[in-house]
Amino acid sequence: MRTEGGGLIQATRDRQEHAAGLARAVRGEDRAEVAERSRRFLEAFVRPHGLDQPATPVLVNELERLAAAGTPDGDPAEPWRGQLDDAIATLERTLRVQRGGSR
Repeated sequence: MRTEGGGLIQATRDRQEHAAGLARAVRGEDRAEVAERSRRFLEAFVRPHGLDQPATPVLVNELERLAAAGTPDGDPAEPWRGQLDDAIATLERTLRVQRGGSR
């Protein structure tokens, strides 16, 4: 057996090994191990800036950076700019609502 994606998914070599893993999961025998693999996956792939770091501001900053960066050849990313601006505005409104600010 080998793990993928920081350990969240386990790839097995055959049906027998797969069935044994499913049986362990159903019985809850590997609950702590699964929780640890899930945490490592979240830290590595879903929340690389830290589990305690709010994800929405990070996403907004990255979208703004991409919108400002333009395309690799130096031309602005005009075809996408409107969609990026809309996404940023939506995320900013969501943040204000979550923080109890005005809508």
